[in-house]
Amino acid sequence: MRNGFLDFLRALAIVLVVNCHIASTIRFQDASVNSTFLRSLGVGGHGVDLFFVLSGWLLGGLLFRELKTTGTIRLGRFYGRRWLRTLPAYFAILLFTLAQRGMNGNLELIDSSYFVFLQTYAFDKTLFFGVSWSLCVEEHFYLIIAPLLLWFGSCRRGAMLVIATLLILPLMFRGLGWYGSGTQTHVRIDQCAAGVGLALLSTHATLVWHRLQRFVPLAAAVGLAAFLGAMIARGTDSGIEFPLIAYTLIFASWVSLSDHSDFWRRFGRSQPLIGYLATRSYAVYLVHIEAIAIANRLGFESKLMFTFAIWVLSLLLAELLYRLVELPGMTLREQIPSLRSKTAETAAAMKLATPATTELGPLETDASTT
Repeated sequence: MRNGFLDFLRALAIVLVVNCHIASTIRFQDASVNSTFLRSLGVGGHGVDLFFVLSGWLLGGLLFRELKTTGTIRLGRFYGRRWLRTLPAYFAILLFTLAQRGMNGNLELIDSSYFVFLQTYAFDKTLFFGVSWSLCVEEHFYLIIAPLLLWFGSCRRGAMLVIATLLILPLMFRGLGWYGSGTQTHVRIDQCAAGVGLALLSTHATLVWHRLQRFVPLAAAVGLAAFLGAMIARGTDSGIEFPLIAYTLIFASWVSLSDHSDFWRRFGRSQPLIGYLATRSYAVYLVHIEAIAIANRLGFESKLMFTFAIWVLSLLLAELLYRLVELPGMTLREQIPSLRSKTAETAAAMKLATPATTELGPLETDASTT
């Protein structure tokens, strides 16, 4: 069963990001439109940071549970499932974008860095497909976290050392200014590590985790107040900017709430819109910049209609991407025996044991869709 509050956070994250980019587009187009509300939406760009913490929590939980129950991590299975989940949609949009650049005569050899997720290091600033920077962070995170936990995560101290290193080094690099861009992985991966740290507590330090859960609602409420405060500060041009670590802590408190009680696990589960946005959030993230570009060409006078059109276009394009690319990739995972989710493996075993039973469709849980 899907965790309703995690779906709510996924939906919230994509709404924050899309509205941030809509607001910045409106302000760029018309300097006279510079309301407090539009400026406050700029904080929504940190919705990406919420995605990072969520990713760390979900994948960390999967890896720690596998390590705890089997004593190892099947790296081939982990990467196979991850890449069939993330790469098809990414490459579909990348190829479309490169085709556009080719038709405009702008294609360059350095553009090939996008195929190996090195664009944030190859370019001083990502020149096109700008949202792909966060995919670089995610893919680099996948590449290092599973082997590190396999080698050092079998004992709690080893896992704590890995997580502490991934938390401290990016903070140090940011403080020393050792980066070319704030989107580079080595100064952003600590947010993924924060989610992994929460997963470590929930799986390997359950007594501590349960004690901390008593304070999680208060921490999440303080986090919400802080986030709203950041929006107000941005909207009023106060000059106050929260450091990145503040958003990491805010979002960590929200993610922790998803494991607090059945109330929060069920939160939002009955709301179809939340579930829809959660399952399409990745696709919406990949296509919404193109939706903004299309809406720009349509020349809306009304800012409200412009915003509405962007959301409609984003959802339509995302639905196409989800059904034509994402969903087939996820379905393929369950058809390859070595990549099946635990629920699909159980279903396959039951089917073999009872040939007369009705064939089961793809099973979706938090684990199987991750």
